[in-house]
Amino acid sequence: EHLLDIHNQFDTLAITTPEYQLQVIDAIADNAAIRNEYTQTYHDYTGLKSEIKRLESSRSKTKEDQEYIKYQLEELQRYALDGIQKEEIEGAYATLTHAEDIKQILAKLNFTLLDSEQSVSEQLRELIKDISPYADHAPRLSEIVQSLQEMVESMREIELLSHGIDDTLEVSEGRIGELQELLDHINFLESKHQVQTISALIQIRDEYQQQIVGEYDISQILGQKKSKLTELKKTLTTCGQKLTKSRMSAIPTITKRIEKSLHDLAMPNARFTIAHETLPDFESSGRDHMTFGFSANKGIDPQPISAVASGGELSRVALSVRSMIAELIGVPTLIFDEIDTGVSGAIARRLGHIIADIAFTKQVICITHSPQVASIAEKHFLISKYDTDTRTITQVTALDSGQRVVEIAKMLSTDPPSDSALQNARELME
Repeated sequence: EHLLDIHNQFDTLAITTPEYQLQVIDAIADNAAIRNEYTQTYHDYTGLKSEIKRLESSRSKTKEDQEYIKYQLEELQRYALDGIQKEEIEGAYATLTHAEDIKQILAKLNFTLLDSEQSVSEQLRELIKDISPYADHAPRLSEIVQSLQEMVESMREIELLSHGIDDTLEVSEGRIGELQELLDHINFLESKHQVQTISALIQIRDEYQQQIVGEYDISQILGQKKSKLTELKKTLTTCGQKLTKSRMSAIPTITKRIEKSLHDLAMPNARFTIAHETLPDFESSGRDHMTFGFSANKGIDPQPISAVASGGELSRVALSVRSMIAELIGVPTLIFDEIDTGVSGAIARRLGHIIADIAFTKQVICITHSPQVASIAEKHFLISKYDTDTRTITQVTALDSGQRVVEIAKMLSTDPPSDSALQNARELME
């Protein structure tokens, strides 16, 4: 996502969706800061509304419901869940259940290294004793003696480490049972409440605790939260108004630039509009419903683009929008995969020039079957396939100037291309 922005023929349909249209407007409006402020306030507002709804539901629960909640809460409070990690409990349980095996291994280690009659440390001392008298006669022998002494010291350190580990492995059957019971209870609660973490269980427990507070406490808490909700709604309204203002200010720029681009793409009578409607309530993207309107012919008022644009017209509108926001896209490379679907001839040629304009500020890779579009590129790669005995291979070949002419000519006629097709290809590339 940081390197490539890919637009293919199926993405053309995205321009008909309200979500995409709003994203385009926000990109030109450059209102990320305002939108983020609105989004955060919206989440706070909706979260508080849900909390108030839960509290109001809690206040109206019957005595039977309260008894059920108390039972659930007692299960969740049977063990103190705060500040514990399931992974740590499982690790401690696994260590204690294998304590005897670990102790036996450590005892065998100490016996082999230090305690047996033919222990490794005793054999090393014998070697030191045998070699030492000759160390003065051969300098390298003294190095060997020193190394052997270091090995003996290392074994003493191993002995200290093993005793340290051994001291922590005092096995208590009661402790193992406690850990097993705690793990079983946590697994039972997670399965019952359909969650996967202790933190989620704590949240459920805290919600149950809120639901069993007294009537007076709930009323007091509800009053405080509703007061806060009123303040949040005022803030959300202000943020929404700023967001709407930023979007409305961008509309003239968008319509003007897209209409100019469509005129350049052989649609001289094209009209492009953006209709605004205020939503009845707050939504995560604001209170604005924007609709792209389009008309290709004189005397026809613009209609929602999803209802009136043909495939070729959609391709041209999509490219016009893409070229408008290309400079705002942070990634360095754009990939257009058959964005020219539905257009041909002179229109395809103009569409290719728009893609070339984008290439002044971005690296553009364009996959196309249109010779008019392909001929404008500065460099060509031919994609081909061939079969071996066991598989199909896709091959990418960089073309030289002569090969480029031949491949463009093939797109215009046949394989091999005719002389007139070759001449036509040269003219296109010039």
